[in-house]
Amino acid sequence: MATILVVDDDSANRLLIAAVLAPRGHDVREACDGADALRAIATDEPDLIVLDLSMSGMGGVAFLKTLRNGGHGGTPVVLYTATQPDAALRDLMTLFNVASVLPKPSEPAEIVRILEGALSRGPD
Repeated sequence: MATILVVDDDSANRLLIAAVLAPRGHDVREACDGADALRAIATDEPDLIVLDLSMSGMGGVAFLKTLRNGGHGGTPVVLYTATQPDAALRDLMTLFNVASVLPKPSEPAEIVRILEGALSRGPD
């Protein structure tokens, strides 16, 4: 069982990930933006972070900068985004050591495959 923090300002997106992963034995926690996620990480670091890039409040890129500069370089991050993969997204992934991208929308089997794949690779 892994602890997975889902960071997204859309509650339906957070609930979808939780509904898919909780029955598989994972402890799914939720944060509504980057600042909320940083508070959660300060008390209990997750095994995996699922992160939306476009959020109100502290967005995904600002969160990644703070996360990686704050001693959490090894925590795997999967971007949960509707942004199509392009050079800018690949550069962002390389810069912040992002494990993978989970596209919005995704079927439950795809959510499991991508997130459990990131967990099995562990921290880089």
